[in-house]
Amino acid sequence: MMSKKVASMVLTAMIICCSCEDKSSSIYGRDEIVEYGKYSVSSEEAKPRKNINESRNSIYEISNGNFKYNKHSSVKVPGTYTYMPKAKDVTNDNMRLDIYSCNKVKYRQGCETVVYIHGGGLMRGDKKNIQSKPSFFNRNGYCFVSVNYPIYGKPVHNMVAQQVDSIYKASKWLNENMSNHYNQCSPDNMSIMGHSAGGYLVSLLLVSPDYSKVSRRIYRNWIINDTAWLDMESIWKRKLDKRLARSSEVRSTNNVHTIMKFDPIGSALGIESLPPTKSDIEKVRALSPIYNSGSMCTHNITRDNNVLVLYQDSGNGRRERIAKAFSNSLGECIADNVDINKYSLTHKQMNKTIGEDNKLTSDILEFMRGK
Repeated sequence: MMSKKVASMVLTAMIICCSCEDKSSSIYGRDEIVEYGKYSVSSEEAKPRKNINESRNSIYEISNGNFKYNKHSSVKVPGTYTYMPKAKDVTNDNMRLDIYSCNKVKYRQGCETVVYIHGGGLMRGDKKNIQSKPSFFNRNGYCFVSVNYPIYGKPVHNMVAQQVDSIYKASKWLNENMSNHYNQCSPDNMSIMGHSAGGYLVSLLLVSPDYSKVSRRIYRNWIINDTAWLDMESIWKRKLDKRLARSSEVRSTNNVHTIMKFDPIGSALGIESLPPTKSDIEKVRALSPIYNSGSMCTHNITRDNNVLVLYQDSGNGRRERIAKAFSNSLGECIADNVDINKYSLTHKQMNKTIGEDNKLTSDILEFMRGK
C-alpha cells in the first residue's frame, strides 16, 4: 500500500502537470501572445483566472438582436504604446495607450476602431478603468483603444490645454501607426467616446479651432457621455464670482500660485491674472465647448460628423439644457448628425454599464453602426 508521504508527492506532481497543460488554454495563454504581439504584464495580471467562467472559452454570451453581451467577461492583455514623450510630475502612466484588438481570424476583413477617453474630474482616472468594454466591443467586431492623458492629482496651470492636446496627438498617432501593429484594426472613420471629464475633452476635439479640422477627418462618430462641462465658461464665472463675493483677500494679482489657490478652475484653464484680462477670457472660451460650437462657421469645416450626446436624468434639467444647447449649436453652421439621449441612470452607471444588456449599450452600438 502506498504511504501517505508518497501519495502526497504523486498528487503534487499530478497537480503541477495539469497546471502545465492548462497554461496554453488560459486567457493569458500562448495564443494570446501570438495574437497580440509583444507586451509586458504585471505578475498579478499574468495569473490565470481561477474561476472557469472567466476563461475565454467559457464566457456566457447573451444575444440580443445583433449585439453580444458578456455575463462573465475575460480580460485580454492589450498592446501598450507610447504616443508622445512622457510629461513631468504626473501621477499616472501618461502618454500611453492600450490597444485591444479584435480577433483577426474571425474578422478577416478587419474591424473598425473605437477610442475611449476616461473620466475622473481631470485630476484622476486611468486607461485601465474600462470594466468590460474591451471584451464587449471586441466581440461585436471592434478594436478598442483606451488612452491615458496627463493626470496630476491636483489642478495645474494650463492643465486642460495639455490634456486635450495629448489626446489630439494620441489620435494622430493611432491614425498613422495603429495598422502597422494591428493590421486588422482600421484607422479609417474611427469612433471616439468619452465619459464625464473624458466627454468634455472629446467635445473640445470636436469643436476647437486648433483641433477640429484634423480630428474630424480621423473620427467619424463622436460619443459624449454625461459631462456637465460643455459650458465651461459659465461654470468658471459662477465659481469665481462666488469666491470673490466671499473673500476680499484676492482682488488683483498675476501671481500664478496665488491664482491657483484662489481660482483653481481658472488656472487650470490657463488664466494668468485676477481680475481676468480679455486674453484670459479668450483662453477660457477656447476651452468651453458650447462657445466653440457656436462659432463653427469660422472653422472652415468641410466634413459633417455623427455626434451622440448622452446624459443622465438628474432631475433639475440642467444637463438636458446644456446638452440641447450644445447639440443645437453644432447644426448652425455644419450639417452634423446629432442625437441626444437621456437615461434614468446615475453618473457612474452611465459609464460602468456600457457592455451590459441595456438600452444605453444598444443605443451606442446602433449609433456606431449607423442604424
